[in-house]
Amino acid sequence: ELARLRFLNRYTKGFLANSEAVRKYTARAEGVPPERIHVIYNAVDTVEFSPPRHEEVRAIRRLCGLPEEGLLVGSVANLRPIKGVDLLIRAWADVQDSVPSAKLILVGRGSEEGALRALAEELGLGERVLFLGQRTDTSSLLRGFDIGVLASRGESFSNSLLEYMATGLPVVATAVGGNEEMVSSPQRGRLVPAEEPEALAAAITELALDREARHRLGVSAREYAVTRHSVPTILEQWYTRLESVLGAPGREEP
Repeated sequence: ELARLRFLNRYTKGFLANSEAVRKYTARAEGVPPERIHVIYNAVDTVEFSPPRHEEVRAIRRLCGLPEEGLLVGSVANLRPIKGVDLLIRAWADVQDSVPSAKLILVGRGSEEGALRALAEELGLGERVLFLGQRTDTSSLLRGFDIGVLASRGESFSNSLLEYMATGLPVVATAVGGNEEMVSSPQRGRLVPAEEPEALAAAITELALDREARHRLGVSAREYAVTRHSVPTILEQWYTRLESVLGAPGREEP
């Protein structure tokens, strides 16, 4: 398969990657010169995914079937090994020692669901971990959360993480793939090593116990999503790149 890709790549006019991590991987795996690969990041609808007003949160939680009281830490991810949800559940056992009233909300389905439910029971987490399954109201759910977490073992450029940030959530993510590009400074969120539940637990606990830090990071995350990943911003980059590759004339102003 790689040999076929390398052959076809010789006749390909342009390459796009959705993160620097993917650009580097493609250059290495497929033998494409790095300078021929351009990065255009994913976009997020910053209107649909937007912060709630403080007085809306309880009503949002009620409508979404979430607990109305207490701190809610959410993760939106397919329940597959690559997403590291097992690591998050193991971390949650430690978080509970410091923040016993908090709950972990897992949104998504996948082949690991049975094993993950069993792990939560084995660790005595019981009702502290809520499995919501696949949902179509993700943007509303995020507005009811206090912290967004992504514990992946590998990523290209996570839409879930980008949606957390657009919603104004403080984020905790593993330092893999494009996550490092989104959360590139401690002012924008918390990065932890992959495969380390203890580090994940420490970062979540830090934010769970510090309301001011959550607010500060959430504001910074929202600003980043709006200025760097709004739909108009990313579309403009696509237009510019396609015009460059196709040799099309510049677009006329309407």
